[in-house]
Amino acid sequence: MKRAGIGDVHLSGFQSDPLDDSGLPYRLGLIIKVLTFIVTKCREKGITGIDILGDLINDKSIIYNVAQDAFKEFLIKNSDINFVIISGNHDMSNTGENQKSAISVFSEYPNVKCVMYEPLVVGNITYVPYTDKF
Repeated sequence: MKRAGIGDVHLSGFQSDPLDDSGLPYRLGLIIKVLTFIVTKCREKGITGIDILGDLINDKSIIYNVAQDAFKEFLIKNSDINFVIISGNHDMSNTGENQKSAISVFSEYPNVKCVMYEPLVVGNITYVPYTDKF
């Protein structure tokens, strides 16, 4: 099984940016275009699994609706790709008992597996999220 890995997407609201042709803040639009390009190249190579290796979100406890909605739309448009999203330090709101992961909002999609608090083993791959527990 071949998979592609992407790290440090850092979605944000980019409120100071002008809007692009699609109505997104310029830098957010660029991020979505790059992700779309990666998916296209993966399809060309027969890769149907993409791992987002932490830091999908940029601002820790802050989720910008525009970024969340753009990424949700991206996931829906690419429902033929299976994504594993791993929590990175920027995706976590706190440490210890109150730790929450911002990526949890994407776990509702059938093509997404979120790895948030504990390691997950799939085949010969071990996914380890950011945590202060180990």
